Amino acid sequence: MLTGFSFGIFCGYVLFTLFSIFLLEIFAGVCKKGRRFSQNNPMPSCPPKVAVLLSLRGADPWLRKSLEGVLQQEYPRFEFFVATDSEEDSAMPILRKVREEHPDFPLHIQTLREYPTGCSLKCACLAQVLESLDDSFEIVAFIDGDVIPHPHWLRELVAPFADERVEFTTGYRWFDPVSLSLGAWVRYVWNLASYVHVYLNGIVWGGSFAVRRSTLKKLDLIGVWKQTVVEDTVTTHLARVHGCKIGFVPSNLMVCQENCTLSLAHRWAARQMLWIRLYSPTIWLRMVAMTLFLVLIHAATFYLLWISWVAENREAFLWILSGLLFFWGATFGMTIRLEQIASKNIQVFQPRLRRKRVRDMLLFLISVPLTVASFSLGMFQTYRTRTIFWRGIEYSIRMAKHVSIKRLNYHPYVSPPAPEKGEQHSQVSSPPDSIW
Repeated sequence: MLTGFSFGIFCGYVLFTLFSIFLLEIFAGVCKKGRRFSQNNPMPSCPPKVAVLLSLRGADPWLRKSLEGVLQQEYPRFEFFVATDSEEDSAMPILRKVREEHPDFPLHIQTLREYPTGCSLKCACLAQVLESLDDSFEIVAFIDGDVIPHPHWLRELVAPFADERVEFTTGYRWFDPVSLSLGAWVRYVWNLASYVHVYLNGIVWGGSFAVRRSTLKKLDLIGVWKQTVVEDTVTTHLARVHGCKIGFVPSNLMVCQENCTLSLAHRWAARQMLWIRLYSPTIWLRMVAMTLFLVLIHAATFYLLWISWVAENREAFLWILSGLLFFWGATFGMTIRLEQIASKNIQVFQPRLRRKRVRDMLLFLISVPLTVASFSLGMFQTYRTRTIFWRGIEYSIRMAKHVSIKRLNYHPYVSPPAPEKGEQHSQVSSPPDSIW
């Protein structure tokens, strides 16, 4: 009987691994096709007019580079709208300076006129800007303050809208650890696990996505965002419910090389899971099922390894150990494959991924169980969370038939000044709760 259980564990590891490799290769094909489309798709003679929106609370470490990246886009018809919740915000001096340096560029800066308590300040800022847009804008693109866009970012994000069936387009992030910080490596492992699922689950990433103006109105996204704490996860859910086609743009992979502590990485990951649980229940159930499978099969593995060792059942011990080593080896191989895919997707204008060394392999092996532990703990915490602290603001959450949010306090955000142009990007650590 013990041998039978052991063989079952072995088969479980093999089947799960082969299925994961199959999905990974499908994703690799999609990325290859997407890169060809970006390279071979010429700019139309009259491209749609685009509004690029950025909501800020505090100055992200590389805000100035992010702003300059948007201003340098090789796209002829767009305007840039930036909103903060206060004139006293620490991002305002940077915004004013950039506008002074580019007086002819259509850079519009707004501050919140009203402070609704039923949504986050970020969503309030985005809703206010959207309501102020005139009808000449056909596409609305969104970017976060910690994203440094390459010159083709907007053109590639808008290009899939040539297909009238596409209603959303999205890129994704890639965390590239450049230090010995375990927090940065945990975030890297999390990113590895989520990268393929962004395409498979049709996820819209708030750091870099675009939507048709007509779709904004059809889904009443402005009204929805006025009642939510985060814009991208609820948008993903609505897009799925209404059957909207989402165009994944592989070349819009945004590299982030910021350092972070283990505590910050856990809080960030826990927030991501909370957003998914609140606003995207289908994806949440898939995440729970996969996590339970991995946790239970590993628990069963180590238990049966001990039992078979004590019982001196060599055959059972070898079946279990073989399955475990096969899974771990394949996971390492898939990590290398994902790095290759990411390297091809990253534009030459962005920071190149740092070549991994032997020391990095050890950090990776340490970070995998830490990531699983952080993921499992964060998943458990989402069921107990009733308040969120985000950029110095406290929000209460009520989950009955519908999710309701209430902002409990307010004060302008004051943060250390962002680094000046030319300073080393990889040496800057994210301030507390700096990642949306």
